[in-house]
Amino acid sequence: MHGEPKDAPDSPSDRPHREGVPDRRYPRQRRLVGPSLFDRVFKIGRRKTGQYFSVHWVDAGDQKGRLGLVVAKRLTRTGVARNKVKRLVRESYRYSAAMGRALHVVVRLRAMYPEGARMAARLELRTLLEGVR
Repeated sequence: MHGEPKDAPDSPSDRPHREGVPDRRYPRQRRLVGPSLFDRVFKIGRRKTGQYFSVHWVDAGDQKGRLGLVVAKRLTRTGVARNKVKRLVRESYRYSAAMGRALHVVVRLRAMYPEGARMAARLELRTLLEGVR
């Protein structure tokens, strides 16, 4: 019938997750969103740079720390490659000490690492995130 509300959830985040399967999505309240926050991190934040990544950060004040990602299409031609990079960054950030601090952190891909150098990229990212103070 027209005009009646649907029983289906409005967005994927409203849907109940399968029973017994943990929800491993990165929480929205921990994501850095909006151009103004990214601009603030890039303009007044500090930076550490490696061969594949650069890490920018700024004090979050009284807010919880958030993570932002910049993975350019010109460096990764396919969505699959971009998603692999994003998963690598999120996983490294979760295990770093930077996650526990009140910092807004933006990780930018500078150059795509070769297929066989994923562990080297992970090590570089871990080293860069350890230097975030």
